[in-house]
Amino acid sequence: MTHHSFYSRHNGFTIIEVLVSLLVISVGLLGMAGLQTVGIQQSHKSYLKTQASLLAFDMADRMRANLVGVAAGAYNAVNSVDSLVETIPACIGSETPCSAADTASYDAYQWSNLASNLSIPSTLPGGQGIITRNGTGIFTITVFWDEARTGATGTNCSNDPAVDLACFSLEFQP
Repeated sequence: MTHHSFYSRHNGFTIIEVLVSLLVISVGLLGMAGLQTVGIQQSHKSYLKTQASLLAFDMADRMRANLVGVAAGAYNAVNSVDSLVETIPACIGSETPCSAADTASYDAYQWSNLASNLSIPSTLPGGQGIITRNGTGIFTITVFWDEARTGATGTNCSNDPAVDLACFSLEFQP
């Protein structure tokens, strides 16, 4: 008889044990969902930085291909917002050869115009780019974008997404 009462005390789970196990499983699933969200956000940030670096290196390659335009100063102060090129040079698509200045103008057009598939604004949210030249012939290509989509417009690269855009800078000598 004592053997029978031992088994009767341990039959099944109590409702408290079931609720505690559901709580543990729920907290674990919420943790996994949080990790997944952070992983997706970091992956997207990495994607945007990769796109920015590709755009900067693309412009550097364009400049290396147009050394006459570089020497003439056609790339010294390109700003995709301030000096937005609205039209394609007439030599593009015609049999007339393009000058170095026309090629530089077309490069700026493709880099800054939303109509171009390879442009900063069509690739990056709030994207813009600046090319500057210092006195020794070294160029700095900086690509900015609104990584956190806060509407920030600052270009100081301060890592404060509420104020400044995220940025990628490339220094090179063609």
